[in-house]
Order: sequence, then C-alpha cells, then structure tokens
Amino acid sequence: MVMVADCNPILIYEPYIRAFALIHAGREGMRKSIITHTINSLVQIHGGDSARMFVFVGASIRKCCYEVKEDVALCFDKNYLIGKNDSHHLDLIGLLQDELEKNHIQKDHIEILPSCSCCQKDLFSYRREGVTGRFGLIGALK
Repeated sequence: MVMVADCNPILIYEPYIRAFALIHAGREGMRKSIITHTINSLVQIHGGDSARMFVFVGASIRKCCYEVKEDVALCFDKNYLIGKNDSHHLDLIGLLQDELEKNHIQKDHIEILPSCSCCQKDLFSYRREGVTGRFGLIGALK
C-alpha cells in the first residue's frame, strides 16, 4: 500500500509474470525517474515486458493547483511548466505520461483518474490543508 495526499499513487501491473509495483511518485521521485526505475526492475529482475504492463494513476495534485517556486521550476523541463512572470505551475501528469511512453507502455494500458487532490474537497491535500490525512492505493494478486 502507498499513502499519499497530493503525490501520484501509481500501480504498475505485468499480467504475464503476475507481478505489480506500487509507487508513491511525488515531485522528487518524478524528477529522479522513479517510474522508469520501477519498470526497469520489473523487466530486469522479474522478466517482465513493458509492452504488457498496465498502469493506474490515482488522484493527485494537478497543474491547475501545483504552483512551484523558481528553484523547483528550474529542476524540470520547460515542457512541464505552465506560467507567466514569477508564477510556475508544474504538470507532473504530463511528465508521467511522457515517461510511460518512453518506456513503451501502451496508451490503452494507462488509466489516470482525472481528479485533482487540491481542487476536489473530498480528497486529502497537503497543499490545500497543510497537515492532513492520506488516502491509500492497495494492490493484491489472487
């Protein structure tokens, strides 16, 4: 199980080898290519094939609400930054989608919930609330 408030909860499943990985992918993990490292582990250690993998991404903070300071913005490619003047909004979902594509995950094998954890008041958001609860993503095999 992974617990998140604004970070991306991700499940990657490879049905042929019956293996999955759960990822807590926040800004730092995304910057350090945590998705690629996880996919590589499923391929190299467990014998999986990224073309067979399925990916689910739960609710997380989205570009509409994820304003970052200049020092954070400088750590990311400008393709994932939306903003003007001194305001930058970070598009982690765009980065995530591009990373999945680079790893040969088929688009029809990707499911991304459209919910922004900061906008949607019934979800926990550290950005909106400060100290808050968490919601979890659980994976299991039968």
